[in-house]
Amino acid sequence: MAISADKVKTLRERTGVGIMDCKSALTETNGDIDKAVEQLRKKGIASADKRAGRETSQGLVETYIHPGSQLGVLLEVNCETDFVAKTDDFKSFVRDIAMQIAATGPRAVSREDFLQEEIDKELEKNINEKLNGTSYNARVLPVKAVGVQGDNRTYSNAVVIEGAMNYDKLEDISTKITNAFPRVNRVVYLLEPKQAVTIEVQEAYLTNDRIEKLKEADSLVNWILNDKEIYNEVWQFPVILLPIDFNSGGEVIVLRPVYSKEAMTAKFAKLGSVILDEMVDKILEVKGIGAVMLDITHKPPATIEWE
Repeated sequence: MAISADKVKTLRERTGVGIMDCKSALTETNGDIDKAVEQLRKKGIASADKRAGRETSQGLVETYIHPGSQLGVLLEVNCETDFVAKTDDFKSFVRDIAMQIAATGPRAVSREDFLQEEIDKELEKNINEKLNGTSYNARVLPVKAVGVQGDNRTYSNAVVIEGAMNYDKLEDISTKITNAFPRVNRVVYLLEPKQAVTIEVQEAYLTNDRIEKLKEADSLVNWILNDKEIYNEVWQFPVILLPIDFNSGGEVIVLRPVYSKEAMTAKFAKLGSVILDEMVDKILEVKGIGAVMLDITHKPPATIEWE
């Protein structure tokens, strides 16, 4: 069947497809333009992956100024051919995209352009939506720690949980958070203060003052373990000093008691409330310490130590 040049032109204007592809589609559909459009659409979907690496050196630059001249968008959209760039459909598409950008009010062009603070706020929002109805609140800490997720060692955010002390609920929450959010590999529980109004990172170095502060906290923990005759029940008990200030009260001590047999896996140790309370009270007497947290993450996804 002979295919007229007018039909090829019409099909090309409707689809932006090359002349030979248009002619072939019309031949296969006996000159039916609508069927040819559908065939080209299906063919386009099937070949989309093949076209992913092709050069897009043509296109349009669109500007959109919102009424009132307080908001504007400058947008470049590329395509493969100059022919496509000149079609009304492409021009309309680019215009619609520019207007959509103006309507959504994006804060950055790419994820890499976001401040870490903005990324952490979004993560925190999503975690708290997951905790909705539990009476617990989560805050993303401005620190990252090494963890073990899958077959890889990761360097991810730590999250602090606020709420009532209940080991069963906290263990469940910790597991749900680390399973649902790959960007989190460690969850801690805020023992004191009960609520973090402000959380700020402090510039800190390995100074004698900070070393002595950590040594004193660690010594208090070991003294209480021995005094309560449970020293040998806890497999390991790292004590960590974080350069984070809670409520302008001082740096944070993290308690990390664990049970394990071979160190490949570990469970966080559920110390009794009387022992924990005594540890917290004594540690808060150390000059420069303003908060105490309990690591409630198993290994994996967290490591036993903090790195």
